[in-house]
Amino acid sequence: MEKSKLMKLDEVLSDTKMGKTKLYRLIKQGRFPSQLQHGDGSVVWARLHVEAWIDNLIGEVNGID
Repeated sequence: MEKSKLMKLDEVLSDTKMGKTKLYRLIKQGRFPSQLQHGDGSVVWARLHVEAWIDNLIGEVNGID
């Protein structure tokens, strides 16, 4: 089954291994992709942006620009 292009908060936290406080702090600092308002009043993240952030973090750890 194909994953949704949008991620809810619990999935973002699980995939990034971060807590909610740290996630929102990084968003405020401009160091993590901002959330999007979903039609039902909830917030979601674009999977593409979250995965790119994770790939970038791995690159930094491995010394790749």
